[in-house]
Amino acid sequence: MSAKWYPLDNFICPVKKCTDKTTGSWVCSSDRTRTYISQTGYIRCGTWNHHDLICNWGWNCGSHGNHSVDKYKKADAQGFSFALSQAVSLLGEAGSTWVAALANEIGNQFDRR
Repeated sequence: MSAKWYPLDNFICPVKKCTDKTTGSWVCSSDRTRTYISQTGYIRCGTWNHHDLICNWGWNCGSHGNHSVDKYKKADAQGFSFALSQAVSLLGEAGSTWVAALANEIGNQFDRR
């Protein structure tokens, strides 16, 4: 199955201990383009200059602190799965087969860590 990409819009911060649960559209901090997700478990920016597995991606919703060490946090399986479950528009647009493939990949990625 080839990767199908969807923008991360109306998506809460997937960092488990983050207290900010407002939804937002995620952008790449380096090139300021939209951020996309595929059912293969990858995240990328709009220019393709930055891409990685979900488990390696650093998330900065603006609530993690101002120091460079604190800003970017990695999600865990539980935090990311919860964020995904809240992304109703993404789930509806992508469909159940896409979501099931992504959920399976999330499990595989975080089990390998």
